[in-house]
Amino acid sequence: MCAIDRHYTPMHIADAIAGALDLDRNGSIRVADFAAGRGALLEAVERHFENTECVATDADRLAVRKLRARHPTWQVGRCDFLNTSSLTRSRLIQASEVGIDAVVLNPPFSCRGGHTVTSDALDHRVSSGVAMAFVLRSLERIGPNGQLAALLPIGCLSSEKDDAAWRLIRRHAVMRIVDRFGRGEFKGAFAQTVLVHLRRMQEAARSDRLVVKVGDRSPSVGITLYRGRFPVHRIAGRRGGCCLVHTTDIRGGMVVSQSARAPARLGVPGPLLLVPRVGLPRADKVSLYRGVHPIVLSDCLFALGGPVDLLEEMQRRIVRVWDIFRTCYGGSCAPYTTVRRLSEMLTALGAHVAPEPRLRPVPPGSPRARVIAEFSASTRGRIAMRASDTASRFQQNGTRRPLVQP
Repeated sequence: MCAIDRHYTPMHIADAIAGALDLDRNGSIRVADFAAGRGALLEAVERHFENTECVATDADRLAVRKLRARHPTWQVGRCDFLNTSSLTRSRLIQASEVGIDAVVLNPPFSCRGGHTVTSDALDHRVSSGVAMAFVLRSLERIGPNGQLAALLPIGCLSSEKDDAAWRLIRRHAVMRIVDRFGRGEFKGAFAQTVLVHLRRMQEAARSDRLVVKVGDRSPSVGITLYRGRFPVHRIAGRRGGCCLVHTTDIRGGMVVSQSARAPARLGVPGPLLLVPRVGLPRADKVSLYRGVHPIVLSDCLFALGGPVDLLEEMQRRIVRVWDIFRTCYGGSCAPYTTVRRLSEMLTALGAHVAPEPRLRPVPPGSPRARVIAEFSASTRGRIAMRASDTASRFQQNGTRRPLVQP
């Protein structure tokens, strides 16, 4: 087992986590915390809801003894939530398999050395980081319409390590980003965190789409996602066509220059919300182009198309949660984002995202799929033939054969 970092929850964050739950304040509810620590989250739940039955577990024996002494009415037990044997042996966990209305969590954020955990949850086996393993295993223990409010490291929203876990969660729950907390909120820790709320879906309501609302739970908006495809190095000497927009043409949230030209066939009609695809992510590079004339996007830009009022709302949402939005950028050199990452983040901000046709997956067996397969096979054949011819010439000339074989 790895050495888990422990950081207990400040009262104001505990209150925010409890406040994220959408429960009947006068009815009887059963709420669990499977990484209870000092019990701050369940104490906050009791402050928000009158008739609460609390279930608390922790891997630390001393923490469990203190919880039992401090809260004799709670159901408290020792359980290492990341250990399958411990879960199986815990009578409290087994007794809590049904009847949990909500779970509150401030799970351990990290194990030194980038440890991953394999979880058997929601009828799948998934590898993830420690925090997401707690979320997966907790989500399995609440029924349809049950809720989970969790404080997570902001990086897990876009981490490749947690990607499979989020894909599985999207099939079983609706997620809402509630709030963000900056560095310094936890004593001795510098992680930025995000508060998320998950609600289990009814079996009939499950889908592969992420349906998310942010903070105010405002109505979702529909937009089209375009990806720029004109290389910047081909700008020089072009005349005619449409105006070309590159990231360097955007300053202070506005398009300030449209002097370069590009082929009109690549034009995208306005209005558009321009979002950088590659480069250092900055909020002032998210720009609204209000014109109706088509523009050509450089290959360093994405654009969102739709009614101008919806694009204005989307721009406000992106800027308002910029520290969260920027997590969809990654890469070991220049930061970049992808169609999938950007689509998921925009959906998390409440947008119904429809990629332009050329960005959509090609259905297997369709005419386009057959053309692509034939082209790929033809290309591989030409490469293999050229490599074979090169090898033959080397042999005829008595020269050593090339290192790369067909």
